[in-house]
Amino acid sequence: MAKPSSKKRKGKSDKPKVMPLLAMAIFCERVLEEKDNVLTIVRVVDRLIVPKPPELPPAPKGEPPPQLAVPLPAVIMFKSGDAKGEYPFRIEIVWPSGRRLRAQDMALTFLGAETGFNLRTVVPIPVDEEGLYWYEVFLQEHLVTRMPLRIEHSSQIADGATTEQSQASEGEG
Repeated sequence: MAKPSSKKRKGKSDKPKVMPLLAMAIFCERVLEEKDNVLTIVRVVDRLIVPKPPELPPAPKGEPPPQLAVPLPAVIMFKSGDAKGEYPFRIEIVWPSGRRLRAQDMALTFLGAETGFNLRTVVPIPVDEEGLYWYEVFLQEHLVTRMPLRIEHSSQIADGATTEQSQASEGEG
């Protein structure tokens, strides 16, 4: 007579979900989509030089502080591979100071094989702090990549040149 196995059998829900494969994650100036659904990425961006933002008044008690941000296109491409079904997706912004903010939450559906998902989105880029920001991309609660973006402040003057450029020009001559 055979004895029941003492080993616990793994149910289908215990099996780790197969993950889609990351193909690309970038910031850019513009994305063109042709009639045949092929994307053209225009001017890949990893650094922005922006005018120093003005000081904002403090937020009322219990409310988040006001935030200045500029929109910047991003493209995140996945290939399904063996992955099928719906996967929770999110992007979190990490400021140079360590502050974190959930920027986007959605579900992506994968069909398997060579199909994939091309996410074209516009991401808010905070400009209050100078330094290196990280945009962390999560799929199924797994960190799949981190997209770096450096923000630098410039002082604008009337003719559009920065004060640093203006001072350098004055010293020449």
